[in-house]
Amino acid sequence: MDKKITLTVAISNIDSTLEILKDNPSYNILSSQLNSVKLILNSQLNEEPTVTISDNIEHSDAYYDYTRNDDNAENPFTEPKDIARAETVVNLTPHINTYSVQELVTTGWVLLDKELTNLTKEDATKKIQNLIDNESYNPNDLRVIVDGQR
Repeated sequence: MDKKITLTVAISNIDSTLEILKDNPSYNILSSQLNSVKLILNSQLNEEPTVTISDNIEHSDAYYDYTRNDDNAENPFTEPKDIARAETVVNLTPHINTYSVQELVTTGWVLLDKELTNLTKEDATKKIQNLIDNESYNPNDLRVIVDGQR
């Protein structure tokens, strides 16, 4: 329920209660208390809502990535610190996974060769296909794993 309606109903209920209690021997005490509550509710009813905007909000990099939906978008930020952060985020080079080729031996998976590490996905695919086609490795005994990022 809306705050204004709730306060109005509460004030109306206090007025009705005061009317009912007129013949009560403790009316003066009850009236004093209820009128105090009524004053508080009236002051809340007449208050203007306050809105606080904080400048100290820490945003993620995604917030500043104005090219995430449109590669040709222009920087929409107006504050110097926001402009700088957005440019930093947008111009970051993405991390690319690197891969290694492993072989299954009796002791488990081992690195097949030191030269088969830190490969791009395409290079790893070519190397493993070469091992199967030209060096007669069993495809079930080979795997490609992510070994890091560049």
